[in-house]
This record gives sequence, C-alpha cells and structure tokens, in this order.
Amino acid sequence: MDSKFKINCTEGFRAEYEIKEENDKTFIEISAFSEKADKLNLWLTWFEEATATGATFSPTGHIGRTIVPDWGGWNYHHACGSAPFYSSVDYNDKNNLAIACQDALNYVGIQLGLEEETCRFKCGVHVRIDYDIKEYKTVVLIDKRPLPFYQVAQEVSKWWEMTPGYEPTNVPEDTREPFYSTWYSFHQHTDAEEILKELEKAKNYGCKGVIVDDGWQTDSNSRGYDYCGDWEPFTGKIPDMKAFVDGVHKLGMKILLWYGVPMMGKKAKNIKKFEGKFIAGNVESGGTFDPRYPEVREYLKNIYVKAQKEWGLDGFKLDFVDSFHSNYPNIEKASFAPGKDCDSIYVGVDKLLKDVLTTLKEVNPDIMIEFRQSYIGPLMRTYGNIFRAADCPADSRVNRLDILTLRIFSGKTTIQSDMIMWNVNDTAENAAFQFTNILFAVPQISMRWDALPESHQKMLKFYVDFWKKHKTTLLDGEMFYKDYHAGFNFASAWDENCQVGAIYGSELGYINKKSKEINIVNATMNEEIYVKNCAGEIKGTYKILNCMGDTVEDGNIILKNGINSFNIPVNGILVISGDN
Repeated sequence: MDSKFKINCTEGFRAEYEIKEENDKTFIEISAFSEKADKLNLWLTWFEEATATGATFSPTGHIGRTIVPDWGGWNYHHACGSAPFYSSVDYNDKNNLAIACQDALNYVGIQLGLEEETCRFKCGVHVRIDYDIKEYKTVVLIDKRPLPFYQVAQEVSKWWEMTPGYEPTNVPEDTREPFYSTWYSFHQHTDAEEILKELEKAKNYGCKGVIVDDGWQTDSNSRGYDYCGDWEPFTGKIPDMKAFVDGVHKLGMKILLWYGVPMMGKKAKNIKKFEGKFIAGNVESGGTFDPRYPEVREYLKNIYVKAQKEWGLDGFKLDFVDSFHSNYPNIEKASFAPGKDCDSIYVGVDKLLKDVLTTLKEVNPDIMIEFRQSYIGPLMRTYGNIFRAADCPADSRVNRLDILTLRIFSGKTTIQSDMIMWNVNDTAENAAFQFTNILFAVPQISMRWDALPESHQKMLKFYVDFWKKHKTTLLDGEMFYKDYHAGFNFASAWDENCQVGAIYGSELGYINKKSKEINIVNATMNEEIYVKNCAGEIKGTYKILNCMGDTVEDGNIILKNGINSFNIPVNGILVISGDN
C-alpha cells in the first residue's frame, strides 16, 4: 500500500485498497469485509498540493465553485442527488486534481478541503452504507492530468456509462425541441382552456412541446403539496384530461405532466393505505414515500402507466426525486411497517425508477422523462432523458452556469434550461439576456404571449429561430469553455459547417477553428467587443444583428489572426460567412 493514502472504516470491518495506474490516471480499488453484517462507514484520505487553484468544480453547478477549507465539510452525493465528482481547476481552465467514485448509488462524500496551515488539499472519499452488509467494493479515480477540466469531467461521465447498471437510456428527438412550460406563467393557476390558447401562440414561436406543471391536481393555489399523492385532475382546472391532451396533440405538440414523485399529501384519499411506509412524515402531516416497499413502488408505477395509457401523455416531469434520501432526522429510530424488500433507500429508488421507465417504454419506446437539478447523476441518466437546470426565475447567470455544468457531465442526455421569464416592462435588450444565456441547452419558455410588448415578441421570435437554425451545432458540436473561475466568460460550440460562441464577460470571444459560418453573440452590456482569432486569416462577408434580428451593419471582411474589434449591440450577433 502507498503510505500516502490512509483507510479507516467501522469497527468490525477490515478495509484494504490496491492502486493501479492506467493512462496517467490512478485507480484505487477499495474493499471492505466483515464476518458480521453491519452498517459501514469507510474513509480514504490523503493530501495533495493546492497550487494555482482558481476554483473547484462539481455537478452542483453554480453553487459548487467555492474553495472550501478542510473544516467546511464534504460534498455528498447519492443515487438521486448530484454525482460523486469533485475537482480543482486552475486559472487557465486546466484540471489540477479530479476525484471521482464509481459508486453513484450509495451515500458518498468527496472532500477537497484546503488545510489553512499548509495550503494543501485534504482529500478524501467517504462511503456511508446505512444498511447491514458483509462486503463492499468500489473504485476511486484520481486524475491530475493538466487537461481542460471539462475534458476530464467528460471522461469520468463516460467511465460511469461503462459501469454495469449505469447505461443511459435512449434520448428521443422530441426532447431536443423548444418547450413551453406553465410554471412561471401560470404557477398553480392551471386552466386547460387558457393553456391551449397559449400553446396556439407558442407553436408560432417554435415550441414543439409543453410541460404542464404543478397545479392540475388541486383546487388550491397556495404552492403547497397537501393534495399530492392521488394524482387525479381537479376538474375545475382541467375538466377532461384526455380531451385536453388531445387538444395539445391537435396542435402538433407533445405534452409532459408534472408529478411530485415522493409526495403523499395529508389530504390525499389514499394516504392511510401507506401508514408506516414513509421515510419522513406520517398520515397526519403528509409524508415522503419509502421506496423500499414494493407496494409503494407498484402504486407509483401504476399511476404513471394509467396516465400514459388513458390520457395519451408523451412524457412525465418527475419532480423532487432528491427527497428520497437517508438523512432525515431520527430516521434510524422511526417505526416502519413490515414488508420492505430491500434495506437501502437508494436501492429502492433505483428499483422504482428503472421499473417505471421499463414499463412506460413498453407502451411508448420514446417516452420522455424530465429530471431537475440536482438529481442529475449517472444513475438518473438510466431513468430519464431530460435534465433541466435548477429553478432560477429571471436569473440568467445561474441558468447559464447550471446548463454548462450539465452539458459537461451529462453525455448525450438532453439538457433543457430552467424556464425563461422576465419583467415585461424591461427593455428587449435586457430581456434577451434570458435567452442568450441558455443557448447551449434546449429552451423552456414560460411567458404569457399577449403580455409581451411587440419588441419582446420580435426578440423572442428571432432568438428561437436562431436557436432552431443552429440546433445541431449548439447541442452536438464540440464545446469550448473559457474562464470557468469567473463563471464561464465565454462558451462556444463548433462543427465543420458552423460555430456559435457567446461572450458572457470580459468582452472577449474566441475563434479556435474555421467553419463555413461563425456566430459571436454579445451577451454583455458592452458594445465594444473583441474577438481573438486563433484559426488563421478568415475572408468572407459579415453582418451585425441587434437582439431583434435587424441588420445594423454588413460588408466584406478579412479577419486577421489575433485580436479584432467590433461594435455589436447588447445581445446582438456578429455573423461571418465565407469559405473558411
């Protein structure tokens, strides 16, 4: 054993590890054994130098960039909460140190904590098994190659994909079209007739699907969840769900319906059937289902299958899945009903969601399942095919940070934005930030069309059309990220025919390779923009568009190698075309 690494575990267990080097990466194979089945806590710890560290990176998106002191805690993950990866990134977007654990099912913590006395990183992996076992094995990956940090993270994502049981599900093409969402525009004030009117207009703006969010199952508009669990439409809002779904389909659109998966509200008719089968709460207060019970899993699965078959749904927004966890207070002292068929909450939720997807796909192989940050880990990719950025109403910066993080970690799983919304009294230029910050994801839009001023309508139509025209490049192109420590000052997607880059800070964009069409979006408040051309001299024509698509300047261009300056309106676009 390498004396650099220390391993400790629960008394009664014997733990050991073996180090293997492969392709300049270190793999630590960990094993723990006990003659008597018991719960397990296992720690692998060591130190690394903390040099040139500009930020840390993890799947948690905008909240995961801080360099944390060693007393600041661990970064924890489980089957439906983030993913076990944590890295140190230098000021030039290179990886310093990446740590990952192959076990994305159980409760796993990773530490990258700065020791104040030495400016070293105290590193560690903590595995906590909350049920009795005799044997446990996993692999820890340490990668110190000075590659772009996002390339290292993408390789880890592929490593998980090759782990048995972690193979991602299929991604239907319908997940890659703009969606309308009722959440910010309607909230719980769901109204079938009004939604269909909005969708008539949404179709003209390029939306091909709708997500009908929370509110359809209750007469309450108080944002509570007391009526969750039965999942019957409130007829005062949607008198006939089948007719409503048919109405959406007649518009040529797909429909996903929202469900709060773990929730059984205190006013649900079926709550007493599940007394003692909640990991939190009870029949008096409402509870969080315990997925370790087969009847709980069967109840939830049957609800979705029945809705799919009777109403003709194209997919489901399965929400609050991260509520399935083992960290509730006093859970170990709670009195549970008999009948559990597994001891692990995470094994239970894995059984539930894999069974749900398998059964739904028997009816429709292209069923769409959306999950929301932070339940976006490698196992979640086996249950669903859409990951959506976390709620960030009108916060374009957070939407961008979360989207770009998801793009790095999620392989071919479709990434969708949080629903974009803004104040209708703002300028079109300011409103456009909501769209220019989500270019590298599938747009979700949640605005009332009739409330939009004409300039906003024109801006939104222009940007949806721009996105649709360049969809293949934006979603499938080779990505380049710059200045992560500053919140991604620049990002771009490239293929041989086209590239789209967006400047989010520092007024500097990059052209790294030649293509037939180059688009540079000025998503800053500064109109004097610089483009660093690293691809050699580029000849062609150019035009500069404002945020509504109007041409403000055009002509011939010779783009020299090095720095070139342009005047581009706020949220406008520089378009260069030529034989490049």
